[in-house]
Amino acid sequence: MTSRVPPGPFQEGQDYRLRLWDRGHPVLVLALHGGQIEPGTSPLAARLAGADWSLYDFQGIRPHGNGQLHRPSVELVDPRLVELAGRAWIALSLHGATGVAPLVGIGGRNRRLARRVQRQLAALGVVCVDLGAGLQGRARRNPVNWPLRRGVQLELSAGLRRQLARPAAAVAFCVALRQGVAAYLVQPLTNRDPSVSTGSPMGSPVNE
Repeated sequence: MTSRVPPGPFQEGQDYRLRLWDRGHPVLVLALHGGQIEPGTSPLAARLAGADWSLYDFQGIRPHGNGQLHRPSVELVDPRLVELAGRAWIALSLHGATGVAPLVGIGGRNRRLARRVQRQLAALGVVCVDLGAGLQGRARRNPVNWPLRRGVQLELSAGLRRQLARPAAAVAFCVALRQGVAAYLVQPLTNRDPSVSTGSPMGSPVNE
């Protein structure tokens, strides 16, 4: 079963708000559980998108109980997001994870892009780990994999998000991500590359 935005009985402007920047750029930044659902992901996503990349940021704004707005990524269906992702080449999806250790889990179907991003984050001193089962972000129905060349899902621990609340740390983190994307985009791509999407992006789900 899929759920459209807004999920359940929630009202836009009262329970949630949507920040959508359609810049016509091949890179799309996602914060699917932003605002107070997974705190820290929305401001980081906006900083990463900057003045040129596109952004889809679903923000929980309730005074309490924002966890009720959380839906698994594979269950999200918003026509605005479908249209935005359909015009993008790649996506970077920022999520919040538990854990006091400052680290980032990396998933998504574009493994070549994941390697470029991981290399830049590691050079910055950020600990990167593979995502466990259920969080790998490899399902075709996950919005991070809707663009032509699919994308990378980043699960940021609570400890890392606390560090990234400092502007200097957030800037350095976003610069590293952008450098990883730039390194990927300059590489030649063939139809045999596993990061090239074939078939419908709304195919059968595997995990979130």
